[in-house]
Amino acid sequence: MDDPLMALAVAPGFLLMLYFYKRDTHEPEPQEKVAQMMGWGALCVIPALILELMAPAIFPFVSGDNLISIAINAYLVVAVAEELCKFIAVKKKIYDDPELDEPYDGVVYCVATSLGFAIVENVLYVLSGGFGVGILRALMAVPAHALFAVFMGYYVGKSKFVEDPGLRTRYLATGLLVAVASHGTYDFVLFTNIPILQLTVFPLLGLFWALALWKVRKAVAVSPFAPENMPVPMVAPETLGPPEQPSEWSQLAANDEQES
Repeated sequence: MDDPLMALAVAPGFLLMLYFYKRDTHEPEPQEKVAQMMGWGALCVIPALILELMAPAIFPFVSGDNLISIAINAYLVVAVAEELCKFIAVKKKIYDDPELDEPYDGVVYCVATSLGFAIVENVLYVLSGGFGVGILRALMAVPAHALFAVFMGYYVGKSKFVEDPGLRTRYLATGLLVAVASHGTYDFVLFTNIPILQLTVFPLLGLFWALALWKVRKAVAVSPFAPENMPVPMVAPETLGPPEQPSEWSQLAANDEQES
């Protein structure tokens, strides 16, 4: 693979990572931890690929060209395998880290994991498909991976700030399910090979972008490090000075008002 082709395969993932990283305006995450999660995401390609290759033995009908087989392949094979591997990486490698200390951090680390995965996947596709595939995936597949991760990360971040274990589990499960559902829908539309249906991928991605940016704004807004969310410091009474005495001018004004 020549240098321009490699750049086309790799650059979209890093640019998207930079975009979502810069949205963390209150307490940005350590760059080395973000890089580590991108690395774990890249490694997730291996177990995800193994699961996808094993799928025909579990679902022998996934190779069919009817819509039911295509849906099972999109949702229960590809989406589950890839999103589950990313989710496990986040849960095992960063979820309990003290640096994950605001809701948006869940988005940052899930996006990092997903884009690490997407970069490796993109290199494999662009290596075999060339510039045309690289440009198309830069506009569609790589951003899609980031958007699925925003949906997952939003709920992963929320789960860190609830004390009820049951609610925490529900948030985590919701994050995984929403990522699988969005990923499966995206893949299903493309796997059908029905041109009219495939064209719906563009408004679908537009919808995903709108929802993801809304989730980003919500997560950033509730950061405990946002000035408007930080507690007002209490001032001890003994540190306060004596009450301010009225000025001579204010006393004269008060006397004039009484006389009138």
